[in-house]
Amino acid sequence: MASSSITTELDEVAMTYARSLYELAHKQGGNEKVLLIGEQIAAMAGLSASNPGMREFLSSRIIAAKAKKASLQKILASQFDPLLQHFILLLNDKGRLGHLAQIARAYDKAQQEAAGRVEVTVFTARGLDEGQLSTLRGQIQARLGREPIMTAKVEPAMLGGIRLQIGDKLIDASLQSRLRKVAQTLTENGLPAVRAASERVFA
Repeated sequence: MASSSITTELDEVAMTYARSLYELAHKQGGNEKVLLIGEQIAAMAGLSASNPGMREFLSSRIIAAKAKKASLQKILASQFDPLLQHFILLLNDKGRLGHLAQIARAYDKAQQEAAGRVEVTVFTARGLDEGQLSTLRGQIQARLGREPIMTAKVEPAMLGGIRLQIGDKLIDASLQSRLRKVAQTLTENGLPAVRAASERVFA
């Protein structure tokens, strides 16, 4: 499957913190603790995403870390595992609370990788039926050697083709991408080359 662009969504800061949290959770309580921490950090990130006031509080650079710490301790004490409490307070001390949503996603990614799975989002101009998704799932699993957890999304603006978000990589095999390649070929190599490229696109 051709790829015209690959983008990274999760930044290195989020990945580093998430890996550290995952390793600590696994060391303290194995898979059970890993799952618990995953559920709780996802809940915390979800609260931030759904509550503008909470999101502003966490990401604010105006509120001092000490002031945030007192409020966070009250929020966390009765609902979250001590490991996650300590972790979020550490993020506060380091000025990294604004990365919480990314860290939660990176933690989930670490869980999926450890279980031999990978999240795959499929973007197409028209919806795929179960048979098409099943075929695509088999192709991706054969290529990656991991179980893909599939999510299909429709983007009517796409002319055709497909885009795949596999973990933190975007593989763009859409018709727009192919047409851009044709235009680039025309610019660089002239008409004969673009005719050959066009035949491949529209074959």
